[in-house]
Amino acid sequence: MKHQQLRIFLAVAEQRSIRAAARMLGLTQPAVTKTIRELESEFGLALVLRDVNGVSLTEYGLAFREHAQLLINEMRRTREAIEAMRYGVGGMVRIAVSPTVAASLLPDAFAQFRAALPGARISFSEGGWSQALSGLSDGTLDFVVAHALPGSIPESVDQIPLFEVAQVVGARAAHPLAQATSLAQLQDADWLVPSYWTKDIDLLSAIFGPQGLRIPASVVQCQSFLVAASLLSEIDLLSVFAAPLVSRELRLRGLVALPLEEPLPQTTISILTRPDSRRTPTASRFIECFIEAAARFQKEAAG
Repeated sequence: MKHQQLRIFLAVAEQRSIRAAARMLGLTQPAVTKTIRELESEFGLALVLRDVNGVSLTEYGLAFREHAQLLINEMRRTREAIEAMRYGVGGMVRIAVSPTVAASLLPDAFAQFRAALPGARISFSEGGWSQALSGLSDGTLDFVVAHALPGSIPESVDQIPLFEVAQVVGARAAHPLAQATSLAQLQDADWLVPSYWTKDIDLLSAIFGPQGLRIPASVVQCQSFLVAASLLSEIDLLSVFAAPLVSRELRLRGLVALPLEEPLPQTTISILTRPDSRRTPTASRFIECFIEAAARFQKEAAG
């Protein structure tokens, strides 16, 4: 298999159309069709199905798409690493971070990394939990730094734990329940639950379940931290955040942590990598910067 064959197949899989894939790649339709047939001949089975509605992937095509994307990304990472060695530049690193990490560790780690490798190119994303794991799986991301509930990190991912963070229930200062001290008072409230780094039902179950309390029924899921923060600052909603977010970011929007007596489950901020992927020197250096930043953050918090 050649790099161009992989690119053409992935374009067809993305566009679900031979014509659209050809247009995107600047190729002719016959050239794209020929490439797909060459791949199918090499495997001895059908990868795509063609009908009046366009193109769909067979079960073999779906499996091949995952591996093709991984191969493309590994080729890219290898090329970038070799170019960095040859030309003495900083290389490229692609990272996903959770909002908590963005508000706590990232500024320090980023400054340290830029000082060490000023020529490095960096790409940040703040996608959701599933997108981050998918990015690790197909090689789109070099690593992820995020907080997660215990047991939510799949065994297929390598984890470097940094430290645990407390969770708090947050609301605007004018919320009628802003001074609530018991979870029982919050069961009938309206909730806006972040689903960008964990599943809402897991989060609320982990909070209310150990206390033997009914899980709130009025729950709105939110995929965006910015949307959640904006709504909470204007509307009487409750949500759950890592404590560093409330102390460093949400307080600027007039949000406060409720003084609850019951302890909430802690989450662990970790660096996540794919075990079968060789780290580039650039990615390894940034990981070191995150580990050092985490140590300084803990020291400051303890002092």
